[in-house]
Amino acid sequence: MQEFVDVWRDGGVAVITLNAPAKRNALIPEVRKGLLAALDDLAADAACRAIVMTGAGGYFCAGGDISNTGPLTALEVRERVKLQQMLIEKIVRHSKPIIAAVEGPAFGAGLALATACDFVIGGATASFCAAYGKIGVLPDLGLFWSLPQRVSIGTFREIVMFCEVISAPLAQTMGIVDHLAPEGGALDLALQRAARLAVAATSSISLTKALLARAPLDLQTVFAAEIDGQAVLSTTEDAREGIRAFAERRPAQFKGC
Repeated sequence: MQEFVDVWRDGGVAVITLNAPAKRNALIPEVRKGLLAALDDLAADAACRAIVMTGAGGYFCAGGDISNTGPLTALEVRERVKLQQMLIEKIVRHSKPIIAAVEGPAFGAGLALATACDFVIGGATASFCAAYGKIGVLPDLGLFWSLPQRVSIGTFREIVMFCEVISAPLAQTMGIVDHLAPEGGALDLALQRAARLAVAATSSISLTKALLARAPLDLQTVFAAEIDGQAVLSTTEDAREGIRAFAERRPAQFKGC
């Protein structure tokens, strides 16, 4: 699946590129399988400390591949959606922080991919759309979970029921996009942000991600998770280095252990 998903490195940052521009990087089976494999490989790679996800050819991901979809039974649809959900769960529960660098359309499944990431960088001409209603289907790939974490419930209703195309500047105002980059500059800005994460305390970020993936949580569950997390992190070399650096008034040199 390497031809459909490319992975390259910039120091401690791994860049995953959806590489099916002829399909506008739609979530065809080859792309989905390639993404799953890449995410598994990077989870096991201690040298990788942050991930950027982007798309080739001026597209992020134009949605699911429906061009060759024939009539499916309800059971077939259920199994197909389950396979796609595996990808979103890998992103949300991944041990490394993931930044989406979006140029061009992030429609349907592409919007779900982007909002499942920890951060979203949008190029000036990026666009977003929950296009599901245009073909009479329900938003999936966890969008009912990921998008309301970024926008109000009223805005969520607007996005998923009217299915309007949202420009990058408007998406930033809504909260879909965290940072806006010049046209063609989303990847560069994402790499800059990822480089900062790559030198941070890896275990702290990983546990923070794990707790956020369980949201929303009641207060007592949060308290219990804080106790467990702090107990684990206090034994790491990064935590000891952080305390030493604070006392010595110098930047901490985290090693990810």
